Amino acid sequence: MFIVKQILYIIKQSIKRGIMEILDKKPSILQSIRASWTNLKHCNRVRLAYITDFKKDCKLIKNNLNKISKTYNLSYFSILYNSLVKYPFIGFAPSEFFMYEFFKNSHRDYLTYMDIISMVRINKWDYVSVGNKLTFKLQIKDKLPTANLIASYDHETGKITHYNKPSGNKVVIKTTRGGGGRGVSIVKVDDYEEIISNYQAECIVEDFIEQHDFLNNIFDDALNTVRILTLIDGDKPEAIIAVLKLGRSSTNHMDHFQNGGISVEIDMKTGLLLKGKSNFKFFEDGEYTSHPETGYEFYKKPLPFFDEVKKVAIEAHELFPSLKLIGWDIAITNKGPYVIEANRMPDFLMLQIFKPLRSKLARTLKL
Repeated sequence: MFIVKQILYIIKQSIKRGIMEILDKKPSILQSIRASWTNLKHCNRVRLAYITDFKKDCKLIKNNLNKISKTYNLSYFSILYNSLVKYPFIGFAPSEFFMYEFFKNSHRDYLTYMDIISMVRINKWDYVSVGNKLTFKLQIKDKLPTANLIASYDHETGKITHYNKPSGNKVVIKTTRGGGGRGVSIVKVDDYEEIISNYQAECIVEDFIEQHDFLNNIFDDALNTVRILTLIDGDKPEAIIAVLKLGRSSTNHMDHFQNGGISVEIDMKTGLLLKGKSNFKFFEDGEYTSHPETGYEFYKKPLPFFDEVKKVAIEAHELFPSLKLIGWDIAITNKGPYVIEANRMPDFLMLQIFKPLRSKLARTLKL
């Protein structure tokens, strides 16, 4: 019954926002059909992801109820009612009750899981430019610092298009669509053509990026990147919040927060690294001042080239002015920042665990 109510709530919100969009944008018929179809697909993915996460969270909370009760000093009833009924009905995932600490913080300050649908709506007119990694790469390769594009592969025709020669002995293969580290492989240069020819999706091949020594000291088995959020709420974009994403042995050479990585808050003025947190879904309570595997202490240490990271993120957003909100993944090398990719539907969770964003983004997202 609860799941049915949640789905009805989502449909109601989607219809409301769709009507607002039509009245506000007044697009051409062709634009409207194309964008609405794409919008519907992405919104459905968000809904399905919510239902999947809801089920996983329910299982996690059920299996760890006693431990959660002791950790947060909450009764069983409070945990079950708030995490599985009250806050999901508002639009939050069950685990977000703990991540945002709603037992002491107001939920009104936070963007909900379902507010991602608003991201789809405000950014939908230019989804191809950043949603397809090949299109995105071709647009930025001569304008921004980024890894060399080596090749692309069209799985329908079996054609490999070459752009540049590899500069090292390793390359990175990525499918042109999708996220969360899915479809990403690090392979030897001599093997990449044979490997991509077996891919069942369009993909690109890029130079492997050697990250800054400081980031290698923290954790060297993943490319640890900065996620920085830029917003256009006027004439020019501004960088409003950033975190450093750290990989772990369990994240398979990636730094993804949803897969068990660590999100570390960055002071936007000084560039100092503050405390880190991991996802509640892996049931690790507390904060980090050092990496749990290497023991390297990062707390209050300056992130190299952070001013340049902010500058590059703003310059990158200026290339896509029709997108109001973008989450950038930026690597830092010994020579400076390199743009990895843009996310038109960035994960709010890894950002809001340090600072609520609703007041900052409410007008842009039309909440």
